[in-house]
Amino acid sequence: MCVAFWCKDLLKLMFLAIDFSIPVVTAPFILSVFGFRGTSRTALIGMATGTLAILVWSKWVEPIDSEIGIDGAFPCMLANGLAMMAAHYLLKQPKDTGWIKPDSMFTQIQQENARKRAERRETIKNAWANRKAILANLVPSHTTIVYIGCYTTVTSLLAYFIEHITHHGSWLILQLFVSTCYLGYPFIYDISKKIRSIPAWCIGLCWLIGLTLYLPLNLLCNWWNAVNSIFTASLYLAHCAVILWVLPLYLGIAGLAVTLLVAIYPISTGLLYPVLYSLFPIFILILLLFTYYYLLESQAR
Repeated sequence: MCVAFWCKDLLKLMFLAIDFSIPVVTAPFILSVFGFRGTSRTALIGMATGTLAILVWSKWVEPIDSEIGIDGAFPCMLANGLAMMAAHYLLKQPKDTGWIKPDSMFTQIQQENARKRAERRETIKNAWANRKAILANLVPSHTTIVYIGCYTTVTSLLAYFIEHITHHGSWLILQLFVSTCYLGYPFIYDISKKIRSIPAWCIGLCWLIGLTLYLPLNLLCNWWNAVNSIFTASLYLAHCAVILWVLPLYLGIAGLAVTLLVAIYPISTGLLYPVLYSLFPIFILILLLFTYYYLLESQAR
């Protein structure tokens, strides 16, 4: 109530609450997460140091903050943590304080994680040794390939006409050629069986390269020539959904990482903050759906 009477601007009051909460609360929380156990005196010394540091920063440093370009919350949080460490090691403390050792449950969790990492390394090693069998298992059904052909055809034409990329007609021809190969795959497969059967691992390799190379390149071309940012961002989300849908989980995550790395610089330079703000709820929804899918996949295994 005293702070509310002292500061009548609601926005300034919110900034003030954030500036005080980060230096006071964050450092003890981080130290406790990493296994530090101190007394209440140690915590109060650190909190008082953080409070005084943010007051000093607001009084004398903030007027020249435009020249420094650093917010005061983070340095004051560091001052809080350093004050707690100094108080712990300089003052007399009980025996049960300080950095605690891992208990039996934490040790079991570490051993379980180490076992899972060893299993993953062994799985990757076996997969590389049997790469032809792994690639053969990636071959989807004819219906899935035809659906992807329809998807690439529609997105290519929409990107060409909505983004007005008229000076990249050769890229559109290449996209339509890839889409035609997807659409005509059942006929090509039936014809090849009469002449010479295509190995399954070769089909799986072409399928994997087509998804992990074509979609990021298509996205990169659209970002660099973006006219409608909403359409380009929606196309990016659609590409990510397709990668997760048609590839296994471990390959889907790698494909998402490649797609994100390809588009991160054009996104940061081409999208305005209002557009990013409007797409943030969609990103949260996709993240929740992906987490739910990952949990279901883990339970199935």
